[in-house]
Amino acid sequence: MAVLATVGIALSFAQWSHGERASTCISDFLSYYTGGRLAFSGQIYSPAASISVRHEILGCSNDVYGQFVWPPYFAGLMWPLAQLPFRVALVVWDSFCVVAILGFVWLWPGPRWRTLAICSWSFPLMSAFVYGQDVPILLLAAGAGIVLLGKGCDFEAGLCLAVGAAKPHLFVILALLILVRRRWWAALGFGVGVGVEIGASFLTEGLGWPSEFWHAATSAAANPNPGTMINLHGLAYAFHAPWWIETILSLAFLALIAWTCRRIPDSMGFALALAGGVLLGVHSYLYDLTLVIPLVLTVLASNSIPLWLKWAAGVVASPALYWIPAASTLPGPVHFLLPAFLVLTGVAIAVGRREAEFAGGTLRMEG
Repeated sequence: MAVLATVGIALSFAQWSHGERASTCISDFLSYYTGGRLAFSGQIYSPAASISVRHEILGCSNDVYGQFVWPPYFAGLMWPLAQLPFRVALVVWDSFCVVAILGFVWLWPGPRWRTLAICSWSFPLMSAFVYGQDVPILLLAAGAGIVLLGKGCDFEAGLCLAVGAAKPHLFVILALLILVRRRWWAALGFGVGVGVEIGASFLTEGLGWPSEFWHAATSAAANPNPGTMINLHGLAYAFHAPWWIETILSLAFLALIAWTCRRIPDSMGFALALAGGVLLGVHSYLYDLTLVIPLVLTVLASNSIPLWLKWAAGVVASPALYWIPAASTLPGPVHFLLPAFLVLTGVAIAVGRREAEFAGGTLRMEG
């Protein structure tokens, strides 16, 4: 595991250096930085103000890509970084993200070398660094929340999960599972955290921010390349499927996730719900697959998961399928990676239950 982790870090660094986009006009970090520059000005969601800032920083053209589309409190958090020169702020941001990954490796139960190896070989995680995304910080928050839920520290877990309010569509199924499991203290912690973020948003952008945020989040700037999304919405868009097919598939996967979560321990259930949010969220790109890492680690650590599903988890964790070229008219293998893994997880649980019932025993899963 130590050797794998070392090789993975070296390859990730090479890919990061070769394909770095975070310092260009198609950078996600540039969007965060722009929001920080406009924080407390009342113009966070102004396209004209955003274009002016991006042109001043990097000489970017009048491109809709890069407009700030997150809640205003996030722009307020970015305000201190935005006072630094852009490239200095980017180095500080990357350092934060590296610390977040190391924090996740340290707190996640199980062999830390294995966790580090999975993270270092993760192509989505490398992609997050390439574009300056906040996904490494979300991974730390989600991992801490799942671990704290497993330890019964529900209020603290809810506070950690509230960090995901910057991308609520990815955490909605996990929040619903907390309510279904009647983890009321976790729901309270989550509510307190989100309440603080909403209050901070009003302080940052004023009373009119909810409508401005909704308009920005549903605009074309928020989804510049829907065909490249790795969720069901991206698949439906790539195949030109009507909306009702996407709706039926979403309900079917939601039912599968709900059925599976009822039959597995809380630790795996929460990790599965987080991965389900990536699949069913209408806005999730390649780097968001980073949030599947907790499910991969939970599957690898379980004593009752069949070996074939662990091999499938290894495929999900490896970069192999991401390097397979795709036809220009069809989605690539990566688009089918998450739905296939969730289906296989459900099948493994169903088969394991039947075998346990046939043997007159009970299905136990440790992890």
